[in-house]
Amino acid sequence: MSNSLKRILVPVDFHVPSRAALALANDLAVALGASIDVLHVIDLPGARPAVPSEFHVPVPEEYRNAIELHAAGQLQEWLATTSAPARASKHIAEGRPASEITRYAANNTIDLIVMGTHGREGVAHAFTGSVAENVVRTAHCPVVTVRG
Repeated sequence: MSNSLKRILVPVDFHVPSRAALALANDLAVALGASIDVLHVIDLPGARPAVPSEFHVPVPEEYRNAIELHAAGQLQEWLATTSAPARASKHIAEGRPASEITRYAANNTIDLIVMGTHGREGVAHAFTGSVAENVVRTAHCPVVTVRG
């Protein structure tokens, strides 16, 4: 039987559950000979208008560029202090996290998503929703969630 898991996506938000997910993904990648894509999604609330477009003020390009540069540095530093495999590729996207994670997975032939979950319940879950839950519902491939 051939191994059908060649690429593993690990979305990270720089919290403890992401570290646990990356550790598990690393173990799986080593065992299966798979590669790892690490994805951080920048969610700029002001980038998506919540009101009609005539009232929307776009996020200045300089601010957007500064946020992306900061995120790239943070991702590099975070991976340096985490048990990340040397061959993990780093990626940054902008948008709604669940949508960008599933879009990235679909567009990059990802075979498995391994992601952390905060395990929020009650009011916190109702208010913020769950990125992991949305990814599980909408991803084209299997999703493994890991609590930190």
